[in-house]
Amino acid sequence: MAIGADVTLAGAVLGLANSSAYGHRRGRIATIDEAVGKLGFDAIKKMATGMAVLRAVRGDTEGTPNNMKLWEHSFASAMIAKTLADKDESDSQGTLYLAGLLHDVGKFVIVEYFPECMPAIMEAKTLRQEAQSLGADHAWLGAKVLSQWTIPEEITRIAQAHHTVWPSRAPYDHDEMGDVLAVQIADGLALALGFDSGLLDYFPDIHNDALAHCHALDSLDPTDLQEAVRAQVMEMKVMVGVFGGRDVSPSAEATVDTGPRPPINYVSVESPQIDFVRMWLELSQGYTVQDHYLDCASEDIDPDSPVIVDASRTDPRPERVAQMRALLSRHRGVVIADEAWRQHISEAACDGWYALRTPLALRVLETSLTHVINAKPPDS
Repeated sequence: MAIGADVTLAGAVLGLANSSAYGHRRGRIATIDEAVGKLGFDAIKKMATGMAVLRAVRGDTEGTPNNMKLWEHSFASAMIAKTLADKDESDSQGTLYLAGLLHDVGKFVIVEYFPECMPAIMEAKTLRQEAQSLGADHAWLGAKVLSQWTIPEEITRIAQAHHTVWPSRAPYDHDEMGDVLAVQIADGLALALGFDSGLLDYFPDIHNDALAHCHALDSLDPTDLQEAVRAQVMEMKVMVGVFGGRDVSPSAEATVDTGPRPPINYVSVESPQIDFVRMWLELSQGYTVQDHYLDCASEDIDPDSPVIVDASRTDPRPERVAQMRALLSRHRGVVIADEAWRQHISEAACDGWYALRTPLALRVLETSLTHVINAKPPDS
């Protein structure tokens, strides 16, 4: 089919060709021929594939809030994944764009074809609970759907693995592991920058040794990225028309006055290479974040302001356990940690503390943080 004969695809192609995601800076590209020259046939083929898949599964639900947020999250993840690709390899850029666009296709399937499961899924706190309510989690379901169509196996495997905890013994080759990692990072950055899917979202649980392989992170500026992605998502929404003619201009977006927010003390056990939760607090939620390290967190921390302790991807060494217990005794807040910390946190935790396991669900963090902020200090 000719690109120009499909208004939605033509709009997407022109929108992407004119976006900064493809390095466009001046002189608007106005024709399909110019866009093809800019993007290349391979990138357009992958875009067409991705758009066709999402259009096939969106059904009549495109006007629902969940589906709108899913589209935004998918676009944002695709654009961020592409920026993480090797700038000298156009094939890698196209692959990561498509993988980012389709990584959550299972969620589109759930919204469209399993509406009766939505209440249970919206209450789920883990992928396991999601799978129990549906019979499979969205990553497995998305991969199953993609495998039935003419989608490259590489994209299907990335969709299935995008919640893998690294390092992993999953049977992926080195290059494919890099692509999975890039999509996971893009997914996490999309959440951190405010583009959640409206369903069960997870901050990726990635060790620093794995993150070290993604060299594009070295030059990443979160604030600049947020502004660029926001503009690109808005442009793509308008050009593609995924919301059935709904006004999606910035002035039409709902704005909520959240009022003054208390500063949050963010206590790290170790320094992560990229901290999705901290980024989310500052860039998406508008909190003022005060940084501390566990080994030097002192009683100077204001007892009236909430504390988040990030112990994820760390070992519960005896000195750390002692420092954690001291902190828990003085303040209220949230601890983010994996299973290795579970017993130590349970022994030390008091009222006003929430222990959250990794991989961390965004909705669980939001709920726990709301309770902590609204709670009285332990000694009051």
